[in-house]
Amino acid sequence: MLGLLMHSPCAASLTCPSTPMPACLSVLRSNEDFSPQQPAKPAYSLLPAQAARIDERGWCAMDLTTKLRSQPPCPSFRIFEDGIGGCIKARPEDFQVEEIPWRDPSGQGEYLYLFVEKNGMSHGELLAVVRKAFDCEARDVGYAGMKDKAAVTRQWLSIPKKFSENASHFNHEQVRLLGTIQADRPLRRGDLRGNRFVIKIRDIDPIKAIQAGRMLQKIEEDGLPAFYGPQRFGYRQNNHRLGGALLTNDWQGALDELLGPSDGNYPPHQTALREAWSSQDAEALRSGWRPSQRFEMLAARKWLKYHDAEKSIRSGGRVTLNFLTSAFSSFLFNQILEERCRRGLLQVHQEGDLSVDPLKKSTLAAEEGGIPSALFWGKDAQLADGIQGEIERQVLKTYDIQPEWLQNRWAPYGERRPMRFHISNAGVEGGFDEHGSYIELRFTLPRGMFATVVAAEIMGEQDHPETDEDQISPDAPSA
Repeated sequence: MLGLLMHSPCAASLTCPSTPMPACLSVLRSNEDFSPQQPAKPAYSLLPAQAARIDERGWCAMDLTTKLRSQPPCPSFRIFEDGIGGCIKARPEDFQVEEIPWRDPSGQGEYLYLFVEKNGMSHGELLAVVRKAFDCEARDVGYAGMKDKAAVTRQWLSIPKKFSENASHFNHEQVRLLGTIQADRPLRRGDLRGNRFVIKIRDIDPIKAIQAGRMLQKIEEDGLPAFYGPQRFGYRQNNHRLGGALLTNDWQGALDELLGPSDGNYPPHQTALREAWSSQDAEALRSGWRPSQRFEMLAARKWLKYHDAEKSIRSGGRVTLNFLTSAFSSFLFNQILEERCRRGLLQVHQEGDLSVDPLKKSTLAAEEGGIPSALFWGKDAQLADGIQGEIERQVLKTYDIQPEWLQNRWAPYGERRPMRFHISNAGVEGGFDEHGSYIELRFTLPRGMFATVVAAEIMGEQDHPETDEDQISPDAPSA
């Protein structure tokens, strides 16, 4: 049962709206006067967000980048008609994450697991700190998942035991070493069951915790669409456009998207730098990019040296380029899933659906607990049959996806991703602290699912998605 609390640590100076506990609990057990938005069932040939402003002939004349630019990567579909408002990530401690390992370490073996807490630091910065502290190489550091920068996160890393002598001297302002234990294997991507989240929504009336509690309970019971969140698409929300350019070998287009003004969606302090790309101001391009924008910095310097777009983009490295093409597939997945949701079929199993285990993503029959899946486009991907197959083929046709793109060295591997996920261990708390009013959400998510998707559903449509400025790279978190 979802819990709801209202309190104020600063009660002496602030008055917190109060609700008797029995009344709160009775509200949470009742869905009276509270129903999710009923999805519409439109008739159209294009995807819904496109059909409103683009005719079919104009759409067909567009190149891939223009098509991708016309559609936000994160769907606008919402289960609930009205959110509670507010904002998240006002400060790192307002967004807390703790990793749940797939298995407990054995306590013996040739590897050392490090349980670390980072505060306001990207994944890449964390790995750099660990490499320096333990005097090891990048290939020596294993991890199960990547976490948000604008957050306080606790997670496991692994290093070979031969580097363990430096553990007792570990000291860093933004990273704490909470514990160590030996293990018989290194950590690999995906070696986690999920993540626990504690998220404070700010600029909000705490009394709305009652509404938030009802919404969380509904999500816990019925689930949410497993959309990829804004982190996947970077601080400019254009990682998928970069990925599309890579898949079509449009190196110059990718470089212009990376360094140029593009759609104008970038932080104000980058205006002069992006204008410098248009005017080819060599001095500004050479020294202007911050270290946190490592890809932009490397690409700009490589361009000044060789004037070769392909070499410039390749300077980002294999992991970064693979991440960008994965973001392209994430965009297609979001489009496919949004169409399924708009047809009112998120909760309804259809003939031809391919059901998967929500944790392992392997095939699992619906009667055994499998969840219908949607296509994550890539190598060796399997398309569904029936209505779901029609949706998947429609989206691939809409963006003119070509089979030969799968021969590209940067093409991702395909899979079937669950269409929905459920939260667990949910709770809500409203009150005041030294930073003002808040509503605190607590819940656990399966691996690969995005807490920002849950927060967006609770808060409602937001004008400016919360993303970290260095999330053009694989530092972008996966949960």
